[in-house]
Amino acid sequence: MCASLCCISPFFLQVRWSVFLDYMRVIGLCYSGCVLSAFALGQVLHVASAAWLSAWCDKNAEEGGVNVRPAFHLGVFAAVGVTETAVAFTRQV
Repeated sequence: MCASLCCISPFFLQVRWSVFLDYMRVIGLCYSGCVLSAFALGQVLHVASAAWLSAWCDKNAEEGGVNVRPAFHLGVFAAVGVTETAVAFTRQV
């Protein structure tokens, strides 16, 4: 068994950071910032949806398995999911 992360893939860390920085300069720093922000926002929304679902489940467990205010909880979960999907779509465009 390999103890190094380099054994995961033969291409691990093959691209230098200077290549990424050159690419960002070519496409524009504003556009690069928007793309990086979209990736960060997508990750935040993904974690937020998991945290909201966990909090909703914990609330139900506290109430003895009774689903308290399901429309509210489902609405927030759906809103986060739709926003996450919109961010993922715009990130790909």
